Amino acid sequence: MISKEELLSKLPPSPKWLKDYVIFLTRSGSHLYGTNIEGSDEDYVGVCKLPGNVLFGFTENFDQTVLHDPDLTIFSIIKFARLAAETNPNVLEILFVDDANIIYTTPLWEKLRAIKHMFLSKRIAVTFAGYATSQLHKIRTHRNYLLHPVKEIPTKEQFELPERALVPKLHAAHATVQKQIDSIAGEWQVDKTKQIELYPEVAKGLGFDSNFIDLLYKEKKYAVLRAEKEAYDLWAKSRNPKRKAIEEKCGYDSKNLMHLVRLYRSCIECLKTGTLQVNRPDAKELIEIRQGSWPFEKIETWVQDSKQRLETALANTKLPARTNLVEIEKVIIDIVKDGV
Repeated sequence: MISKEELLSKLPPSPKWLKDYVIFLTRSGSHLYGTNIEGSDEDYVGVCKLPGNVLFGFTENFDQTVLHDPDLTIFSIIKFARLAAETNPNVLEILFVDDANIIYTTPLWEKLRAIKHMFLSKRIAVTFAGYATSQLHKIRTHRNYLLHPVKEIPTKEQFELPERALVPKLHAAHATVQKQIDSIAGEWQVDKTKQIELYPEVAKGLGFDSNFIDLLYKEKKYAVLRAEKEAYDLWAKSRNPKRKAIEEKCGYDSKNLMHLVRLYRSCIECLKTGTLQVNRPDAKELIEIRQGSWPFEKIETWVQDSKQRLETALANTKLPARTNLVEIEKVIIDIVKDGV
């Protein structure tokens, strides 16, 4: 495993103080879960305290820094605690890493780690399931790309639209309709196809003229198809060759499915046990899922069943309704004061 010194040597020269203020470093990603395979990326997360001029001054701010060689994100202690308190899955899990994956720790970090269970609340049912839903959307989208490649870029002429850009009035109208769609959208909020189907009805309900609605609808559909083509091209261009081979074999993005399953299971377990199991006991099965062991038809049924199990676990959990922000803040203040 990489050393603290080697990892910190990769940091950029600015801010100059950062290397000396890091209080925690750990592996992250698949190595935490035990789902890493040959060739898996090495990802790292760190947390730093803040110098006095950043805490009390106004000439410099610091929330986080992100590197890509190696893949390393270092959060300020304040940014980290805020995201963890919001039960962000990718951040919350860092408090529950097993010792074998910790690269560097300090007494300041251990103060926070000692109260890690205060960060847990019923809110995880929202955030973990939300992240899982985003994985499901990617699975559906990428499968559609496999079955129906987006080959052509639509033109405005095909939609009987002028080449000139929309006037501000149309932009404002689009924003009004989209805001209304977002307010009534459920799980399909990111599903552009369903939004398009609902667009004329929503616009009519807002009182727009029928001819104006027709123009709005054509512009919206054109914009969605253009965005779809751009998203497809980006996906096709950036696919990892090994991941591409598995995806074409099983008909969907199996890595997304692995994350979906992990998120649901972790969430349900946490609601039942009151703790977060990051190093997965089902890692072997998750690796098999990543390699395409599930038929596509199983996915939707499994998700619906998991939603029901999550609701049951949520109804019976002993976790508090909200994160204990008052007690967490006391510890963060102690860490910040100690670090200055």
